[in-house]
Amino acid sequence: MTFLDYLVDNNKIIYCANSLFSPLSRIGGYNIASAIEDCIKSKGMKYRNYKFTFLPFKDTQQSDIKGENKAHKIYELDIQKLQNSGAIIGRLDGIAKDSGVCMELGYAYALGIPIGIFSTDFIWEGFPSHTNKEDLDFDSILMCIATYSKHFTQTPTSSEYYSGQNQMLEIRMVSEFTESCLNEFEKLQNFKNAPVLSQSGNTGVYIDIQGGKFEWSMQEQNTISQKLTSVGLEPTCATRYQIHSTKDKDIIAQSKNDLQNLLQSKLAVFSADNIEMDAGSAALFGISVGLKIKTVLLYTSPTVLKGAGGQEMKLNLMIEQAADLVCSSKDELYDKLKTLI
Repeated sequence: MTFLDYLVDNNKIIYCANSLFSPLSRIGGYNIASAIEDCIKSKGMKYRNYKFTFLPFKDTQQSDIKGENKAHKIYELDIQKLQNSGAIIGRLDGIAKDSGVCMELGYAYALGIPIGIFSTDFIWEGFPSHTNKEDLDFDSILMCIATYSKHFTQTPTSSEYYSGQNQMLEIRMVSEFTESCLNEFEKLQNFKNAPVLSQSGNTGVYIDIQGGKFEWSMQEQNTISQKLTSVGLEPTCATRYQIHSTKDKDIIAQSKNDLQNLLQSKLAVFSADNIEMDAGSAALFGISVGLKIKTVLLYTSPTVLKGAGGQEMKLNLMIEQAADLVCSSKDELYDKLKTLI
């Protein structure tokens, strides 16, 4: 049986994860879905009557959903499709990666769903202070969970930016990635990633404040950790960005350590105090949701995001709706953690 036959026979789809807040980003999402459909349908007549892709916003007709609980309805529709996916393909362009997309990638990983990640920008992460001066195409956690990833760095010349050649380059890159990604999915045993399971009887608490990427986030992690230790809990903190103090490990090894600490926990604490969550933190958050590890979000801003149709969110829709608890201060966090443990 081929991967495509597996999708058809089991009524599964390929989930297209992409930022969809603007017309331009929705065009990018449409390019993913149409490239997948065109690629598959070119492989034989038997695939031409099956819809292989699901693109949020478009395929849930989100603009037609009304009511005060619109955000939750959208979340439920997207999660149901993700749970019935045979694969997920995520597009991550720009400096700030969409935390909802990263959460969906992590959720898919928890379910053993094959993951493809690509980018068409010319931005990647570097670690000049590390002994190996390592550069990564994507966030280190995403590199750990992806079945296949590709970072296109081919950009048009200045004269091409305002011409149709730019659109042609976009279509070619997305189509090339789709073909390679499907080939990698074909190699998987039973077309599944190795399942990730948390161990029963876990007692730990995993703390990830923007991955410990900044001095302030490391201090926040330590403050929360000390408080939880004082009440008899067993916290561990994200350490993947602290590679300058662990010269025997690289960023990928540190990221795998963070992932393992999460899997050994019964509760996970994350921070959403930024425009977007750290990409790796959002993916780990998605893993904890997929494995039903209790998740707590610390979001201390007094502002809310407002959208069309009366929609209001404290932060990214997929992140807020998936959390077991959202706290507006550390005092509230300490007080309410008792109800979850």
